[in-house]
Order: sequence, then structure tokens, then C-alpha cells
Amino acid sequence: MSPADLVREPGPFATVLLDASHDTEDALDLARQRWRAAAEGLAEAGADPSSIAHLERAWTEDLPPRGRAGRLMVADSSRVLLDVLLPSPPDQPQSRYGVLPYVLPALAAGQAPPHVVLVVDSTGMDYRVVTSDGTAEDTVRGEDHPVHKIPGGGWSHLSMQRRVEETVRRTMRTAADTAAEVARGAGARLVAVAGEVQSRAALCAELPESLHAVELDAGSRSAGADEQRLEAEVARALAEIDAADHLADLDHFREQTGVRAVDGLPDVVEALRAGNAELLLMPMDIDGTAWVTPGAPETISLESGDVECRLDECLPAAALAVSARVRVVGPEIDLRDRVGVLRRYA
Repeated sequence: MSPADLVREPGPFATVLLDASHDTEDALDLARQRWRAAAEGLAEAGADPSSIAHLERAWTEDLPPRGRAGRLMVADSSRVLLDVLLPSPPDQPQSRYGVLPYVLPALAAGQAPPHVVLVVDSTGMDYRVVTSDGTAEDTVRGEDHPVHKIPGGGWSHLSMQRRVEETVRRTMRTAADTAAEVARGAGARLVAVAGEVQSRAALCAELPESLHAVELDAGSRSAGADEQRLEAEVARALAEIDAADHLADLDHFREQTGVRAVDGLPDVVEALRAGNAELLLMPMDIDGTAWVTPGAPETISLESGDVECRLDECLPAAALAVSARVRVVGPEIDLRDRVGVLRRYA
């Protein structure tokens, strides 16, 4: 379930934010210790036993891959509703129980934009398309002809080498046509091209210039390829896109100051209540509370309401409820009350 869908659920919600790193010999013992502390925190916060049990089952059964990571999990009494692996551990573990889920860490980590990962060699291409709806994988196979040049001399060898080169060119054209089609269909922000050096260069040369294609020095179609390295390279390329988007959002907000951009908690809450919000800017560590109606966080109010909850829960929930984006910011932008909103209209 996406965070935007989650904030519409009636709750109440049990939320844990934990260090899920698996990079030491005693990682499993540490994981058990972290969960025991989290479960105690949930019980102290009043979480129901069934919610805690669902989270415990997910924590113990689905161990993350090796490396440093954080993990955000949200459950109600019937099931786990959100389970997100974060790129780094949190500064402090958290256990919460309340009328709204704590989704801000997931929003801060960012959702990977639609992208396509291509792993290519002279015989074909494996590709993966990633969108908000999930992941799809497939393969483009080259022609069943020789694709490797044969050392030697003479006209017969030269003719064979030319046939090999033409076969590879046709394979790259077919692969590029398929990649362009799936990238456009997914609205991909990134086309990451990995694999054999010569083949990926040839494939990039065939791709339309309108696609944002990046060569990665990783990946192979052979068995036993280093998938972790490829994933790390893809994550790095996506992080560069997110960093550029972050700067663009801040620049746009500054340009719209006095027009559509407002800051300060009262004005931000007013825009969220009116559904007049395109982008919410807020920090991770905001203090304070507001009032909401469970299942309808766009009813957020600073004065009164059904239930009082934390600002770091109700502000992002209200933004998601009115289809606004959330951008976690720090001291790089000066905002009254540390919050701002870009309204849809002045």
C-alpha cells in the first residue's frame, strides 16, 4: 500500500522505524534486540497485540539484504500495511501508535521515479521497468547467428566478421527500439544502461536523444553477476535525479514567494484544509500538534477537532490526502515555523 492510500485508512496504526542494517557478524542478534525494544515501545504506547504480532512476523521473516539500511513498518490490527526499506538507518529508533501512520521517513527517502534498467551484451538485452505500479522484467534476444568475431585472416574471415558486426548492430537496434518503447510507456525519468562495455555504448548510440540514458559501469547478463553493485549504481543515478528535483522545487518555491508560495503554520494548514496545495515543504524534526479526523487528515486544524496528533504525522498525511507532494527540507531554505506550501493557485 502506498503512503497516499495508507493515510485514508481508519487506523489506529502501529509504526516502527528501526535500524535494519545487516553488516556485522552479530547482525541477527542485533535485529532481535532491536525488535524487542520496539515491541516494548509499542506496548507502552498502547498498541494492540495483533498489530505488534503482524509487525514482528514481518520483521523476523523478511530480512533485508546485506548492508546498512533502515526500515519503516506500519500495521493495523489486521495486517502490515507498509513495509519500506530505507537507504540509511534512522538517527533514533521509533515506536508509535495512533490515529495516523508515521510516513514521513518514507517520503524523505523518496519514491524512485519511473525508470528502466537495461543489461546488455552482444547477444541481447535483459530489461527491468520500475513504476509506482511495480516491476516488470523481460528479455530481448538477438538473432541465432555468430556474434563473436573469429581471429584470423583472408576473405572468408573478413566476410564472417562483417556478418557478425551486422548481426550485433541489428540486435542493438531491436534492443534500442524495445527500450525506447517501454521507457516512453512507463514515463521513465531514467534509462540506466549496464553490461558489456561495447554493447552498452552501441545501444546508447541507438537510443533516442529524448531519453535520459546513463551508462553504468556495472552489470552483466552472465550467471553470478554482481547484482548488488548494479543496484548501487542505479540508486546513485536515481539519487542524482532526486537531488536535482530537490533544488528545482526550492527554486520554484522561492520564485513564487508572494504569489503561490506561503510559509508559516497557519497559512500552510489553511492551504491543506482547502485542498489548495501542490507541494509541502517541512523538516523531519518538527514539533507540535494539530487536530484531525481519523481517515480524513485533510481536516487538519490548529484549533480543534476529533483527535490531536503530532505535526510530523498530520502534516504529511494531509498533504497526501489532497494529492500534494512532500519535500523534506533543512536549513537550506528559511521558512517561518519551518514549513511552507506551494499552492495550486494564488
